[in-house]
Amino acid sequence: MDARHGLPLLILALLALGCPIDPDDDDDTGDDDVGDDDTGDDDTADDDTADELDQYILEEMEQTHIPGLAASVVVDGEIVWSRGYGWADIDAERAVTPDTEFMLASVSKTITAVALMHLFDTGAFSLDDDVDDYLTFAVDHPTAPEVPITFRQLLTHTSSIRDNWNVMGSLYVDGDSPIPLGEFLEDFLSPGGAYYDADANYYKLPPGSVYRYSNIGASLAGYLVEAISGTPFDQYCEQHVFGPLQMDGAGWHLADVDVDQLAVPYSWAGSQYNAHEHYGYPDYPDGALRCDVDELSNFLIHFIEDGSFGAETILEPATVAEMKTVQYPKIDAWQGLIWYYTTIGGDEVLGHNGGDDGVSTDMYYRTDDEVGVIVLTNGDSVEGGGAMVRIQERLYDEAANF
Repeated sequence: MDARHGLPLLILALLALGCPIDPDDDDDTGDDDVGDDDTGDDDTADDDTADELDQYILEEMEQTHIPGLAASVVVDGEIVWSRGYGWADIDAERAVTPDTEFMLASVSKTITAVALMHLFDTGAFSLDDDVDDYLTFAVDHPTAPEVPITFRQLLTHTSSIRDNWNVMGSLYVDGDSPIPLGEFLEDFLSPGGAYYDADANYYKLPPGSVYRYSNIGASLAGYLVEAISGTPFDQYCEQHVFGPLQMDGAGWHLADVDVDQLAVPYSWAGSQYNAHEHYGYPDYPDGALRCDVDELSNFLIHFIEDGSFGAETILEPATVAEMKTVQYPKIDAWQGLIWYYTTIGGDEVLGHNGGDDGVSTDMYYRTDDEVGVIVLTNGDSVEGGGAMVRIQERLYDEAANF
């Protein structure tokens, strides 16, 4: 949805059953190797069903060149199954486990939205306020400056702020970006800024009139948390989201995560995987969060449970209900506040996907029974996107067996 967007079957079967493979027996035919599966929370699954599921996932990974994958299923407010497959680091032969951290790409936006709405619950702003009232720099549409850009528009991709990939792509760096979030956004959105281009950074139509997916708009939503609260956005998330949800390994910057637990991002180059360095960019609230699948499951559980996680309340139930509500049905019939509706296997689901260099992620829950499924991978979605949907369909089908 966004721009942020093998082994022979006999060996796959052996790996799925947990049988060791002697690396000296490798015939060195290439790097398309899918490693062992690592069991997480699946003690209640029937052994035969679990083995069949493992083989199914491993075969999908092999056929669509997904190097590593972690997945989970949540039912009735609990993680009932989580497991890792394949490689977090091919060269080091480090396997994926449920503790492996993945870059989330645009799934990160759901956390950004929750952080902003946590601040909303304090009465700090209203969704239809002009964001200019909360910023030290102006964010005005070049041809319709009289039409305010609002919080609601940022969270529904209707602000007419445009992703200028000539700028954004040039600012990817190995490691964390040295450019502060607010400085970048002012330079991108305000006249006279180093990255300002009225035609390339804004769509022609005025704010509130059309749906156009906007990473920069989502990052501005994240920066507003910082501008209003006086606390850096990443620290606000640590205090009010990650801490209460027991997301102890989560972080927006590489400096804040255990890189040794982080899945290396890969692209498939036709005959082998090419590794990317761990990277960053200044507009990090739209895609740079890293965490493991169980931590993200806690986050999904709290949203399904109307803002609560155990004894912790992250959001008020009415606020979660607002986030789940389609905001502009005449403009986009699927879009809530960042979270959006789609279908998987013919069933309506709510959540978000993500894609970036060497990253493909999905996090959704089925609206009729609130069963949630998360799939995180360290591979591009060119071939793997269809496999991820099929794996999710299978996990929804298997949820009753866990």
